Amino acid sequence: MNTHAAVPLPDNPNYNSLGFSPGFMNLDNIAKAEAALPREGYLIIENGYHQDMCQEIIKVMDTLCPDKRVERRYSGTEMRIWDAQKQHRLFETFYQECNLFASNVMGHEMSAYTLLAIRNRALDPSDLESAKGRWHIDSFRKQLKIFLFLTDTTESSGPFEFIPGTHVWNFKLSMLCKGAYFTPSDLFKTTRRYQHLDEADISKVLHSGRGSRPAICKAGTVMVVNTSAIHRARPCREGSRYALTAYF
Repeated sequence: MNTHAAVPLPDNPNYNSLGFSPGFMNLDNIAKAEAALPREGYLIIENGYHQDMCQEIIKVMDTLCPDKRVERRYSGTEMRIWDAQKQHRLFETFYQECNLFASNVMGHEMSAYTLLAIRNRALDPSDLESAKGRWHIDSFRKQLKIFLFLTDTTESSGPFEFIPGTHVWNFKLSMLCKGAYFTPSDLFKTTRRYQHLDEADISKVLHSGRGSRPAICKAGTVMVVNTSAIHRARPCREGSRYALTAYF
């Protein structure tokens, strides 16, 4: 555990110009993250942001004129706004707080290389192709992401889902030895097998006693997670899901 904060905490955590007071940036949550990330690979912080602020961010996402970096996936049911921190001060507020939080947890100054604003809407049940191929890891090495879930997340609204314990080196090395994360041809490509994990490999992991965990939570929940663990966005079957994600 870090005995000193890497970056000074603000004297006043209120963002008075916005009229909101984000709540996840505090010493208690920093200490919890320092303890939980190596062991469990994640930390869930309830009531990290006020739900009124979440609603304001959603309004911006729905009305923002997309720039050239907007990405649409899964038959158009998923909208991704990259570098959202450059688009509106509400996004920038979350981005800056994530940087401060991550810097204190990791013990050195960190800055997220992008903030993703994402909206998922219900996928057509007949679209079987868009429901497949979602399990992956972001990196073989440790990678940190901080999520802000802007809507109440349910089992059917496409929650972030991960397999606890798959972030540890022993597990990753076992998957490496089985050829599940890399193939020889990866040496000649810019992609890696771990970016789209084989469903048969995932089935073996799940049947080995490691169950998956969906992040079912209320709007305003913040989640800090090591995304070298196996994870996916579960297909959205009804309703919608909005979230912000800071990538470190």
